Amino acid sequence: EMRLGEGSGAALAMPIIEAACAIYNNMGELAASNIVLPGNTTFDLNS
Repeated sequence: EMRLGEGSGAALAMPIIEAACAIYNNMGELAASNIVLPGNTTFDLNS
C-alpha cells in the first residue's frame, strides 16, 4: 500500500536523468567542432 509522495521522487528525477543523458550524448560535439578557446587552446579528437 503506497502513500502520498512515495512515487513522486521518480517523477522529479526524470528531467534530471534526461538532461544528464543529453549532456553525455553531446559531449563529443565540442571536440569535433574545432572551436578555438581563449589562450589558443583547441580541442583535438586525435590527441
